[in-house]
Amino acid sequence: MAHTSANFAELLEVGLREVFFERYDLGTDYIPTFYSVIKSETVHEYDIPVSGFTDIPVKKEGDTIDYEKVIQGTKLTYTHSAYAKGFSVSRELADDELYGFVAKNAKSLGLAFYRTRQKKAASIFNNAFNVSVFPGRDGLALCSNAHTAFGSGGNQDNFGTSALSFASLEATRIAMEDFRDENGELIMCRPNMIAIPPNLESTARELIESKLKPGGPNNDINVHEDAFKYIVWPWLSESKNWFMVDTILMRDFLLFFNRIYTEFGKAENVDIMAQKYWGYMRFCNGFSDWRWVYGHQVA
Repeated sequence: MAHTSANFAELLEVGLREVFFERYDLGTDYIPTFYSVIKSETVHEYDIPVSGFTDIPVKKEGDTIDYEKVIQGTKLTYTHSAYAKGFSVSRELADDELYGFVAKNAKSLGLAFYRTRQKKAASIFNNAFNVSVFPGRDGLALCSNAHTAFGSGGNQDNFGTSALSFASLEATRIAMEDFRDENGELIMCRPNMIAIPPNLESTARELIESKLKPGGPNNDINVHEDAFKYIVWPWLSESKNWFMVDTILMRDFLLFFNRIYTEFGKAENVDIMAQKYWGYMRFCNGFSDWRWVYGHQVA
């Protein structure tokens, strides 16, 4: 029995969708480790930062409650981008090799979609010191030594240049625990994780997993043992840069919106002698505030 164009398309699609997502799902998804992942139903998502409340006053019996008006910052807009790519299969190729070369194309396309999502997620960190790519609410890079406040608080700093070491871990932790809100009040930042490229894995293991202070001659205890977890993120592009984060605050402010999760399908109304297959996804990501991270840009 001869195959119609519809039968031809269905014959190829059976199995190709499976191998596409088999390769897509093979890699580790780092996005939920860092981001609050949110399903989006609209073309844009918005976030409005607020200044926070000042201290709570003492009240006597019969006193009325003060209703404080918090200051609103500039509304932040998250806009989705669409990503799509596909490949075409000729009838002759399908006749001669149904699931060899064709399946490799589907697998390779699945890998490209996985890789693109991961690189876009890591781009916030890879451009943490570049104001032109991801400017924050204050018009500065994610990691800057001059963050401004729209409330009564002063400028703050979450940018360093120190290589990963015992001393820089301690100094960065202390600096983050002094992060303040828009009114200059402590936000109780408690850093508990570092994000590192593969080149720094051995250094991080030594600093965090050793029971004794690394490199010390006096058998001092290692105060950093189990104080942090470390994530080796292969999509971090700079081999020496590293980041300390408070994971609770990070998920309040680092957002990943899925508008259309990754799809795989076939194109409609194509010529009988070829069939086109495509992948498609639509999402956006960004940060609403910087007070969860301290980044080091190491020369």
